[in-house]
Amino acid sequence: MTIQNDSVIRVLQGKPVKKTPIWIMRQAGRYLPEYRKLRKETGSFLNLCRSPELACQTTLMPIERYDLDAAIIFSDILVVPEAMGMELRFEEKTGPIFSKPIRNETDFKKLNTGQIFDSLTYVFEAIQLTKKELNDRIPLIGFSGSPWTLACYMIEGGTSKNFETILKMMYCNPTLLLNILNDLTDIVTNYLILQQKHGADILMIFDTWGGIIPFQNFNQFSLQFNKRVIDNINRIGIPNIIFSKHTFNQLPSILKSNPSGIGLDWTVSVEEAQKIIKNKVAIQGNLDPTILLTNEKTIQLEVKKLLGKINHSTRHIFNLGHGITPSAKPENVEVLIETVHNYR
Repeated sequence: MTIQNDSVIRVLQGKPVKKTPIWIMRQAGRYLPEYRKLRKETGSFLNLCRSPELACQTTLMPIERYDLDAAIIFSDILVVPEAMGMELRFEEKTGPIFSKPIRNETDFKKLNTGQIFDSLTYVFEAIQLTKKELNDRIPLIGFSGSPWTLACYMIEGGTSKNFETILKMMYCNPTLLLNILNDLTDIVTNYLILQQKHGADILMIFDTWGGIIPFQNFNQFSLQFNKRVIDNINRIGIPNIIFSKHTFNQLPSILKSNPSGIGLDWTVSVEEAQKIIKNKVAIQGNLDPTILLTNEKTIQLEVKKLLGKINHSTRHIFNLGHGITPSAKPENVEVLIETVHNYR
């Protein structure tokens, strides 16, 4: 069947659209009262992720509430290392924690780096259910963390301010780190392709921590692996987006990895980004998420300012420059979407 509103796909394919499409990173999340209610009932974030029915229900929450141009499957990038055998838990105010992080080769060899996908069937089932419920109204986005970003969590044991453990490994034991990244690249590639086979229309790679890598090391430890994933996705002909936070100085190199679209974080000048990208691929972003904490007038002003900086020839998907925050006001999201869609 043909997707009724395929504007996000059309932008990624370089085809014309009548209005700028919009979706929002973390659009199914804690800012929604119906999400908070369901999460309280189910007991934990991971319980939501692991239930195909609940993940489908959560994915559809913002679609039922707003006129969004794409859905993104409700899941988490860390289900991948969990499927590899790492014990994962989420704690309030702390976030994800791996009880036994990778600190040496022995730790790494304990993990399953082969066929882990039987442990992720709940993700694929959630995609199938959601695709059916969407009934080809809008496209469904599947996603994964990048090899580097997954490695950051797996080696640090969770999130970190300085990422000292993985950066120390980069300098002191680069062979081990490259082996980890190489295996993760194969896993991420196969994981994304399986999402496509189960119904995902677009695939996205979140390189959230790419920006912590020193400039001279970025290609060796992040970009080359992302490019391998993108090359394999491109071979099956599915549109894709890479979001690499705080890596504006790497934009020319990221462009050479040949994605369909590049997500820009909120610190990036869209004028400067357009000069580099030159409409070779689509750009996605990049409103400051904090603006959704303000008011209708401010949101309208800032959205119009951003859209006014986009050249008519630029292939643009509107999004935030990072995930929506839990304190965002649901009514402000409505203002955001209406302002984007009504802009001429």
